[in-house]
Amino acid sequence: MEGSPMMLAVVGAGYWGKNHVRIALDLERSGLLDGVMVCDADPTRLRPWEGHAKTTTDLRDVERGADAAVVATPADTHVMIANSLLAAGLHVLVEKPMAIHGGDARAMVALARDRNLVLMPGHIFRYHPAIIALQARMAQGLLGDIRFLATIRTSRTVPRPDVGVLYSLGIHEADLYPYLLGVDYPERAHAETVSLSRPEIDVVASLFLGFRLRPRELDWPRYKGSATDRPRYKVVCGDRLWES
Repeated sequence: MEGSPMMLAVVGAGYWGKNHVRIALDLERSGLLDGVMVCDADPTRLRPWEGHAKTTTDLRDVERGADAAVVATPADTHVMIANSLLAAGLHVLVEKPMAIHGGDARAMVALARDRNLVLMPGHIFRYHPAIIALQARMAQGLLGDIRFLATIRTSRTVPRPDVGVLYSLGIHEADLYPYLLGVDYPERAHAETVSLSRPEIDVVASLFLGFRLRPRELDWPRYKGSATDRPRYKVVCGDRLWES
């Protein structure tokens, strides 16, 4: 696609999709895109972009008129929409989770590979400057042998209607930890979840990933800290958190 005119479509202009539209329009103004199209089944979500981008409620317009597309729709629609766009010959970025079931994700990858198309999940933290800097330090051995990584993610927002926190938040670590450690996949994975009002939507999740790493033979400076230099994190969640 380098050097060729490119029309980028954003499918889904809701909570997260509108951020993709905003960035796409910035890229167009910078001359990196030749045009932007916004597609959403709800016409009211298209109104803010009328006059700034092409708008449509019909996915077929995207298949006929765009070169690449971002899929930012509810998670349970990702597979259907992405496969349709790939079949039409478009390069596709799919917001996380790319698919709810692993088999669907693998089939999507196979379709993109067969058609020589770019398929990419929307793992935004992979490109955060702090993560890039941390990965470089770990790769250089500046932290020595990595013993463990730990992350706590919390959010006070109302739970998503389509997927729980494991797929919406924990999925970041499923991507970042292998990236930081320089491996493709963990050897082991285990998750435990807690649901409240809806059994299919987890609001608390613990994700454990196991990796086999080769120890480094490095002479590295050891950290000298004090007993007070150990932050603790406690999160107490009551049922009133979800009251409006």
